[in-house]
Formats: sequence, C-alpha cells, structure tokens
Amino acid sequence: MTEFIDVDQFRKLLKGKFVIVFGGYSGLGYENPEAVRDEVRKNLENLKVRYGDRLIVVSGATSVGIGLVYEVAREMGVSTLGIVSDQVNSEDVSRFCEYVLLVSDPHGTWEVKTENGDSYMVEAARYGEMIYFGGGQVANSEIMEARLKGIAVTVLSDFMPDPEIIKLKMKNKGT
Repeated sequence: MTEFIDVDQFRKLLKGKFVIVFGGYSGLGYENPEAVRDEVRKNLENLKVRYGDRLIVVSGATSVGIGLVYEVAREMGVSTLGIVSDQVNSEDVSRFCEYVLLVSDPHGTWEVKTENGDSYMVEAARYGEMIYFGGGQVANSEIMEARLKGIAVTVLSDFMPDPEIIKLKMKNKGT
C-alpha cells in the first residue's frame, strides 16, 4: 500500500540509505520497455549486492514509462519512493510505490522543485546516484542540476520513447 509523506518524512526516510534515482520518459513510454526493464534489473542487482537493505529506488511515482522501475524493485525486495507533481491523477500512481512525496506544482510544469527552485530528485540523489533512460525537458533539467552539484549521473541515451505515443501526441497537437 502506498503511503503519502511530507518533506520532513521524505528527508528522514533517505537518511542512511543509498538512493538510486531512475529518470527518463514517463507519459511517452518506451519503444522497448522490456529492454528498459532488463537494464533496470541489472543495475538493481549490482546495487543490491553493494548496498543491501540500504538501497532505495526513487523515481516519478507513476506507473507509466520509467515507472516500471517500481515493479522491478518490488520483485527484488527493494524499497521505493516516488516524487511527483501534485497534478498527478491518483490512479496513475504506481501500486508498487511504497512512499510518495507530492510536490506543489501550481503551474503544471511536472517539475518537482523546492521553494528555492532545487529539484527534489537531485536532493534525493545526494545520497547516491542517478540513472536516466533518455528523457525530456524535466529529465534534462534534473540531469543538468545534478551535474552542476557534482552528483553522479549516468544517461543511457539509446532508450527511445514509444513512437506510437509520439504519433498520437503530434496528431492531437494538430487538432
């Protein structure tokens, strides 16, 4: 069952943990989700050997796109935390996500930023590292901020969004 937490609980939850932030495409999905799933599993297997029960997976809380990390993590017995805009539809939150931090997003940007403009994803990654499977504007912003702050970021650019979803979005934009 998913537990919604506040910022103080978020920060307390991450103390003493090794955080792996997974980012990438969300609503656009992936052209080959099984390849993403396999790569996530491989990364988590290696990290679990090194960090054991200290390991926690952080991503964007939804089940779509990169949100498949939650199911993989749950299968492997790894704790999960989602950080997502309060614009999210509650039905879209992954049922495999243990904890969720809803972030105020009055402008509907889908960015998860503190009042100071810093990303909560990057804050979480201070306790570990980030792995991004491609991604759009929000992912790029998080990657840039993390790199400026000296946080380890791996970008796997071979993972492409689902072309069918892109076609649909382009078609809907034209109408």
